[in-house]
Amino acid sequence: MIAAIGHDIGHIAVNNQYLIEVAHELALTYNDQSPMENMHCHKLFQVLKEQEANVFAQVDKDLRKEMRKGIIEAILHTDVTKHNEMIKELNLLYRMNSEAFDSSVQATEVLQSQANTQLTLNALLHCADVANPMKPWEMCERIAYLCIDEFFAQGDLEKAAGIPVQMLNDRDKVNRPNSQIGFIEYMIAPMVESMICLFPQLDGLAEQLGDNLQRWYEVWVDETSPAKEASDKVSARVLKVVMKFRAKVTD
Repeated sequence: MIAAIGHDIGHIAVNNQYLIEVAHELALTYNDQSPMENMHCHKLFQVLKEQEANVFAQVDKDLRKEMRKGIIEAILHTDVTKHNEMIKELNLLYRMNSEAFDSSVQATEVLQSQANTQLTLNALLHCADVANPMKPWEMCERIAYLCIDEFFAQGDLEKAAGIPVQMLNDRDKVNRPNSQIGFIEYMIAPMVESMICLFPQLDGLAEQLGDNLQRWYEVWVDETSPAKEASDKVSARVLKVVMKFRAKVTD
């Protein structure tokens, strides 16, 4: 909970790659290694040093060190560059313990090891951090457009600085609803699939994600009136994800 509260403290509305490209002070301070997330950790623990905010005041020193380590690990793993590796680790954890997770009771024992506990905490925080595609449609749509506005603002800075404009950041090239279809298909759906293998109780997220993906497709068609061939291709991609998640929920 502490990691969740502090994981984006002090965010300056650009990503790590931008900071590295422009040799920003944060990138120089943290040697290009997750500069934004390292800064969040630093600011969080600066706040927690204040007497009125020191939730560790009554905690034993050794336990406090362990808790601090876990919080830092979780926040550092909200760096999107760790996304794919995290999914691999989650899939491996499930494959090696599938019978335990499928029984749910034994899964508790598997997750009690320190390494598995930390992986789980990292995954839960990261999943929550990028969870807007899994929220009710009205909230999903609103947050998505706010995020895209932030991406476009960074794209404007990249153009002004003469550095490469990152994917999704060029307001002159990116179609908003179509970008969300790709984001869900390639980034969010694999993560959600991994998470509900470990936590079947979260299958409602998969169902909502499928519904939102279908809605993004409908918005894209309404806004752009694509050729039938293009529409059919995207529709097939969307249906593949939706049907996979429906099967997961049914299971």
